[in-house]
Amino acid sequence: MNLIKNFVFLFLISGNIMAQSQPPPPLQGEEPDITLIPYQSPTYKNFPTPEEVLVVYAQNSIGDSSQLVADYYRAKRNIPNVNVFFIDIPQSIVYPEGTAELQPGGEDIWGNGNLGWRYVKDAIADPIENYLNTTLVNGQPLKNRINYIVLCKGMPLKVRSTPYNETSLTRRQASVSALLCLINQPEPSKHFLQYYNTIYTSSNSGFALNPYYSIDPSVTMNYRFKSNHFVNENGWYTQYLVSRLDGEFYTSVFGMIDRQFNPDYSGEKLWAIDETDPLLSYHNFDFVYSQLNLYGYNILYDNTASWLTTSTEDVIAYVSNGVYNNGMPWNYILDILLFNYANGSTFISWESLNSWSYGVSWFWQGQVSHFIYKNGSNGSGNVYEPFTTGITREYYTFPRYALGYSVVDAHFMGIYLNAWQNCVVGDPLSAIAWGKQILTKPTTWQGKNLVTDTIFIPTGNSLTINANSIINVKRYGFITGEITNFIVNDPVIFNISNWSRALFVANHNNHPKLLWGNHPTIPPLNGFKVYRKIGTGPWSFLAAVFGNVYHDYNVEITPPQGGVGQDIFYRITAVIDLNNESVPSNEVYVMASKIKRKESTGSDSQISLSYSLKQNHPNPFNPSTKISYSILEDGLVQLKVYDILGNEIAELVNINQEAGNYTLDFNAGNLPSGIYFYKLTSGSFIETKKLILLK
Repeated sequence: MNLIKNFVFLFLISGNIMAQSQPPPPLQGEEPDITLIPYQSPTYKNFPTPEEVLVVYAQNSIGDSSQLVADYYRAKRNIPNVNVFFIDIPQSIVYPEGTAELQPGGEDIWGNGNLGWRYVKDAIADPIENYLNTTLVNGQPLKNRINYIVLCKGMPLKVRSTPYNETSLTRRQASVSALLCLINQPEPSKHFLQYYNTIYTSSNSGFALNPYYSIDPSVTMNYRFKSNHFVNENGWYTQYLVSRLDGEFYTSVFGMIDRQFNPDYSGEKLWAIDETDPLLSYHNFDFVYSQLNLYGYNILYDNTASWLTTSTEDVIAYVSNGVYNNGMPWNYILDILLFNYANGSTFISWESLNSWSYGVSWFWQGQVSHFIYKNGSNGSGNVYEPFTTGITREYYTFPRYALGYSVVDAHFMGIYLNAWQNCVVGDPLSAIAWGKQILTKPTTWQGKNLVTDTIFIPTGNSLTINANSIINVKRYGFITGEITNFIVNDPVIFNISNWSRALFVANHNNHPKLLWGNHPTIPPLNGFKVYRKIGTGPWSFLAAVFGNVYHDYNVEITPPQGGVGQDIFYRITAVIDLNNESVPSNEVYVMASKIKRKESTGSDSQISLSYSLKQNHPNPFNPSTKISYSILEDGLVQLKVYDILGNEIAELVNINQEAGNYTLDFNAGNLPSGIYFYKLTSGSFIETKKLILLK
């Protein structure tokens, strides 16, 4: 920790700050007005893929460290080699009006008037544009598939226009990433230099607005970012979302990349909201609390005068007023906050200069770089004084991040202004929830995973859920698509909040495997009833089961060779008592074929089929076992389970069945240990066997 604090003196030596004992109060700006942003149509875009990311690094950074970050990130995320680009960053550029210089440390570009902005255009923006426009992939310019630009540590961070005026109402000081969001405009005559020295507020300069701000208020997941799509009233596109892989030390950056590669998808971690002054009008901590609470998230919301600094649970997001939290010191992230941050955790604070530097510490206000050093994963801040208008709105960012937007999409949805001072640190391929998307590669889930919208499994890809996983299903969460490629290895628990999205169907050895979550209000120990419908026929009762899994071994998912598939539907109900059950769950569907039975025309078929009830296996069992039986003739079949006193405790089968061999699962997870009996009745055939539940 002392090493970090010692960097303060490097700042003092370089002259990058003015000596003041107290931070200035945050400068209040206009409240963002979303009505000034033109309507933006949905993109209906899938979750970002590696092919959409351009990685940019500085070739001349000390020890080629910037390239090491780029190489590490590229390998981790499988970024195509053609999507990695380096820039030889000059120490200075001489113009007729003067010189733009890169300051010691490589973060600051200084120049009189707009010379620093011109440096960014000439040395950084134009080379990137040229590379995107002239590099061909499958005969098409690379720009046609790039939506995100990731700047690696070592790339310049910000531009200072001298003479320096931190509180200027015009665009003079800016972040490099904010300027790069505007490159490659469809109209070649538009370039970000035209923003220089314009009034920053929307009321005075309509072209200043970021059209991606506040998008998708209902969080439909239909507005994932797409280049050449989001445009403001003056025809300026937010053309790329530009973020950084940055931190106090290069080792911090590698750790940040790892944490975003393996984020916490549980949806159970804590959202820490510290509001020491509820009367401040320029943020809405209470609103973001209400939104997250509506979606069922775990929130620690403190609106008292004391600091929120500890928690017994890991934190997935933190927001506060920072140093304006009743005198919280500048090093609060380093030394005051005692949270353990979950992988994927994000940061926002209402401080003016919280992205001042990623190379040295800053003794005025907390830094995003401090958050990264303390094992945080991403966040956004400001390289200079942004006024409150320019600070990332947590009440737009947090709900979108919580429900499955990538962290970069989510933070830019909270940024109001173009070409200003915002800086997002994060991986555009990272999220903390499985929101609406089509899987683009074979995917395996393990541990805890949050599903907030529809996950579609296309032909050619697969989803496997490992045993002992827990799937938390919130809001519109569902899994569907190519069922033959959906494999769930028992045991897996589905925690659901909506009975209309409780039932799922997967593939078990080419047979439908039904899985479901418990009814939100009916005790699961009462059991469930499973129903099946073939085509447009009536619903028929299949079985009453205890537990949350049912295999239909009488149906094949893939029709036999030469066979014709049928539409097979399933639904379940939760048992209320002996005479009542809940409304049906959602229906699930497979294209399938009933198993063909041998016709009774020869001695072989007579030998293979007879009335029989086999001993369950395993026995003793805990908590599930298989029961097999054979039926010689078509007719009504009943299979029931009784306790040692003769009380019926489960009805497994009570339907007309064709002659054939059958196997089903009996799950007794909600029953106590003991001896039970199961009885098969079909026509005049009756047989009873004993089974032992041993927990």
